[in-house]
Amino acid sequence: MAKTPPRELTRAKLLDQGVAFLTEYGYHGSGLQDILASVQVPKARFTITSPARRSSARR
Repeated sequence: MAKTPPRELTRAKLLDQGVAFLTEYGYHGSGLQDILASVQVPKARFTITSPARRSSARR
């Protein structure tokens, strides 16, 4: 059985928590800071590793 990389686990946790926050609090009641804090991911790390950020860094 292949081991799942930590980055993929963190991504899955963020997606799960994002859906949970949107379900519970709605679009306007959910904030990125709250979602990141619940998964214990610093905002800077999230911003640096986001796909949009990486694609703009390659240009």
